[in-house]
Amino acid sequence: MAMGFNDEPMYIRSGSKWELEASYLYAPSHHLAGDFFYLIPISKNRLGILVCDVMGHGIKAALVTMLIRGLMLETPVLLGEPERVLKHLNDKLVKLAEDPEFPCFVTALYTVIDLNSGDVRLANAGHPAPIWRVEDKSGTHFELCPVENLGPALGLIPDEEFSGNQFTLTEKTELLFYTDGIIEQKTQNGEEWGVENLEEAVLDHESDDLPEQLKAISEELKESAGAKELSDDVCIIAVRLFPN
Repeated sequence: MAMGFNDEPMYIRSGSKWELEASYLYAPSHHLAGDFFYLIPISKNRLGILVCDVMGHGIKAALVTMLIRGLMLETPVLLGEPERVLKHLNDKLVKLAEDPEFPCFVTALYTVIDLNSGDVRLANAGHPAPIWRVEDKSGTHFELCPVENLGPALGLIPDEEFSGNQFTLTEKTELLFYTDGIIEQKTQNGEEWGVENLEEAVLDHESDDLPEQLKAISEELKESAGAKELSDDVCIIAVRLFPN
């Protein structure tokens, strides 16, 4: 379930020092999928981005996504603190573990971007780390974000405390959030497409507008898989940040 774009291809926000553009690609493999994201305007200059992957598909997985969206809405005072958001979600989902028929295994990544300071805070519960654009001595490339603290998936361990990660932007960049359906997609030779191929595809199309970039990534993935339809849900959110 995609939330926050109102069916528009681009989402734009401006702060005192940074501007943000975002777009998404959401391609569920089933009518009721377990992958979803949520863009949350926390304040005028702060944006929260939640990306989740619920175990399984169908009605039960869809019910968990609805529950998580509701839990996010009931905790506005926590939304600026990623580690507390994940703890709140985990505490609620652990209680569902007593029902073996109810899927409560959820990977999640929650990120807060401050468009005044350029600070990016995130907490990770067993989810693939985002990739971002880096310029160094080797040139421009995409690589995994510096996420040192990785917690367990939500719904597994009672009273788990999640640790936050933080870094500060200094130049134009792009962040790409995704679920594992894209990197675990099997290619025609039976191997997983992987993070490196995703990084190369993003770099190859970084001059494109975001909707066109994401469409190109999807086409490259399908070509590699030799399929018109992919075997798992694909959810990607691309965020570009520009200093004013």
